[in-house]
Amino acid sequence: MRRFPGRVRMVTYERGAPWPERPTMGFLAFSKSTKVPKVFVGGRLVAYGEVPSLEDVVVTIKEQLAE
Repeated sequence: MRRFPGRVRMVTYERGAPWPERPTMGFLAFSKSTKVPKVFVGGRLVAYGEVPSLEDVVVTIKEQLAE
């Protein structure tokens, strides 16, 4: 992401398409669920069934980077 150069990557998994890379354990735990979208930050589920606001995602990323 442009707000966090060199520190954050975004990986998109499309339903029915081959995974571009091995998913996190958090993703795998929820992969059988039918609700989309799902948003994970650092392997932790942060949004489920609805698109989170950009502000919420940025706050979550900042918290994850601070850990």
